[in-house]
Amino acid sequence: MKIKINNIYVDGWERFVEGNTPDNRNITVHFLEYSEYITQYEISKIKKIGDVLEGDIRIDFVTHSFITKDKLMFIQPIKESSHIRAIIEVENVEDDYSIYARTNICDKNILVEFERKVQYNIGDRLYLEGSLEIDLDMV
Repeated sequence: MKIKINNIYVDGWERFVEGNTPDNRNITVHFLEYSEYITQYEISKIKKIGDVLEGDIRIDFVTHSFITKDKLMFIQPIKESSHIRAIIEVENVEDDYSIYARTNICDKNILVEFERKVQYNIGDRLYLEGSLEIDLDMV
């Protein structure tokens, strides 16, 4: 997925990027930038506003989930945070902690990782809360 950077929030190695997807969805993703440690008020020399991030997004650190019948959706109610509340549909079960799911964030199925064992099935629609992460492509 490609995300054009609109804003970057930093804390050490952590980066929270507000940006737009190619279909103009505004999302905030989290990733670690191991090659650049900077304090909160410094500006990154590696990633800048206007740059494009490329990589696979996933929902990680899911601590709350349940089956629902509601339609696919997502919101990120906390400013400058990758926190996400979403309704997704299970497409593939990887193991007791991981699934691939259809979302309305992007056209590709994304990995969803839970903090505890879950027993969901293909076709289940879930409400969940977690963190929207991006695994950057290595260039």
